[in-house]
Amino acid sequence: MRRRSLPILAASLGAVLATAGAASAADFCVDRGGCDAGRTFTGDLQAALNAAAAFSGADRVLIGPGTYARTGAAGFTYDATSPVEIAGNPGEATIIATGPGLGADGAALTVVNGPHVVRDLDVFVGTADRRGVRFAGSVMRDVLVTNEVGIAAQGVVMGGSATLDHVQVVQEGAAGADAVLAPCACTIRDSGISTDGTGIRLSGSQAVVERTRIRAAVGLSADSGGAAVRDSVIRPVGDDGVGARARNTGAGTDAIRISLSRVTIAGDGAAGQTGVSAAADDGTETASVTVEGGIIAGVAVPVRREAAGGRSANVTLRWTNVPATGNVDQNTSGGTGAIDASDHVTTHPATFVNPVQGDFTPQAGSPLIDAGDPAQALTGVTDLVGTVRALDGDGDGRAVVDLGAVEAPAVAVTTPTVTTPEDPGTGTTTTPTVTSSAPVDLTPPRLRGGLLLKPTLRLRVSVAEAATVTIRLQRLAGTRWVNTGAVIRRTTTRRTLLTVPLTVPRIRARYRVVVSAADRSGNTFLLRGARVRLGVR
Repeated sequence: MRRRSLPILAASLGAVLATAGAASAADFCVDRGGCDAGRTFTGDLQAALNAAAAFSGADRVLIGPGTYARTGAAGFTYDATSPVEIAGNPGEATIIATGPGLGADGAALTVVNGPHVVRDLDVFVGTADRRGVRFAGSVMRDVLVTNEVGIAAQGVVMGGSATLDHVQVVQEGAAGADAVLAPCACTIRDSGISTDGTGIRLSGSQAVVERTRIRAAVGLSADSGGAAVRDSVIRPVGDDGVGARARNTGAGTDAIRISLSRVTIAGDGAAGQTGVSAAADDGTETASVTVEGGIIAGVAVPVRREAAGGRSANVTLRWTNVPATGNVDQNTSGGTGAIDASDHVTTHPATFVNPVQGDFTPQAGSPLIDAGDPAQALTGVTDLVGTVRALDGDGDGRAVVDLGAVEAPAVAVTTPTVTTPEDPGTGTTTTPTVTSSAPVDLTPPRLRGGLLLKPTLRLRVSVAEAATVTIRLQRLAGTRWVNTGAVIRRTTTRRTLLTVPLTVPRIRARYRVVVSAADRSGNTFLLRGARVRLGVR
């Protein structure tokens, strides 16, 4: 991914205008209005962060649109205990990028010693072996993290009790990359991860992953500790891809535990793909994977379990649908354990509404609907797309949870025709009906994104929900903006990230991209893209 078409804001010197021990919280603005002159900085994000660190109370650092890259061995850093909210621009993108001179394993943005909040940012990793964001004890939400195409770099490194909330991490062509590294009791929710490497790499503690989409060569990998994953979709891609893997590769001694509840693992049919894997063949560890209320489909090996050298590995399937054949279950050299598929395991064909577009709702009439554990208590639980579980998806009058990450829509109960008791001789019949008013959707489908240039112009934009996205490339002609090239429309069926190629203009001029989105309820959101400087890398 290339973002160099956006002008990088030159750093300027900014004095720290606050002193330690100040009495109250304050706002600090970087290339953005709303702060008094003494707390406004031009181009110097680090100076604003330093000023906020010197204040007590819950401060805010408000950053305007543009690209910010710190020159030198360190990226932008906030390591004070004074709480801070670091907020980008909600319209045109605020991009935090790795800068020249950043050392190996350095991060474009480091926020530690929380609790802090990081939101409304795009983070770009332009050099191999660097990191996008490193943060601990804080919350990061509405953030897009991307990398230069083909480089191996970690997108997000979490620590402490950190939380990712509505975060997209996208890595293109980076087979050796870790999109998210989480050696902590962290939480990842309502997020999306796409990489040709490992989606989430876990160690040391038990993380929580919920309502999240993962597309990766290895969706989830734990070499110690593990995770509880709920109401999520994992899509292994490429030859030998794996959905979830519990395996110690470092001769450790810790127990590895992965729990998958109401999770859909859907392979793309490539050779050698595995749904879930538990292996205890290095060190003295034990490895276990439990799948409950899930679906495994589209893989050559639904379950792989291997134990050797006196170690133990186990896989337990409960109320889960898996292909009928292909499992690997073996103990060698005194290894112990087994695949336990004795509790309501089915082998129905898994058919989804539109898996190519990411819609993993079971098709109408699917035996996976209402096929979960009827005794499971799911008060307050929602599926991948926010639907409350459980619904009556087969019209039998009982609301039972579906298998997999997405709950099928409720179906009207079929009520038999009855004779009206007041006049039995006429044969008059009635059919009871129940009506309810659907909530009115007044929330626009929020858009965020930035421009890419080299060698072709592409737009990358994330949309907060299913919507029709309209993209216009415009050129300044005199005093007005006019469309150049065709208007592009893309319809999404879910919250997603779009990458759209645009026609490279041949006329040297000022350009901009205007993007709008309209959801099914007619709510609209307008994003005016940054100006484009042609011929600049």
